[in-house]
Amino acid sequence: MVEFEEIKDEEGDDFLAAAESEGAWSDTSSEGEEDDIDVGNETLYERIAALKDIIPAKQRASISRTISSVLQVGKIATFVGGKAAYIIASSMLMVGIPFVLLLEEDRMFTEQERQMQMQQEMSEVDLSSFRIH
Repeated sequence: MVEFEEIKDEEGDDFLAAAESEGAWSDTSSEGEEDDIDVGNETLYERIAALKDIIPAKQRASISRTISSVLQVGKIATFVGGKAAYIIASSMLMVGIPFVLLLEEDRMFTEQERQMQMQQEMSEVDLSSFRIH
């Protein structure tokens, strides 16, 4: 079985005791002192900027290239999409409006012909009723 034996470092304990007695550092902050880093007032940008030290440079470069290429594809898609929307909209205006007007005119002619036929039939009915047998 393994036995553990505690070894005391007298020099380290002396340094620690001297540092605490002089007030060089402490684990807890006292109420009267302000911290150098104010976590409550950090902005989101500052927090994200601090993450760059955590992510290795190679991965940061890879992430940067990926984001740049996605943004570039997005710009191209927006440009092409805008041009396509302009072409479709202008084509609909140039072709669609005259087509709709033509359909409306055709409907009016059809309605007028139907009314004329009804009038002609009514006049024939009226004339037939006046005939003497």
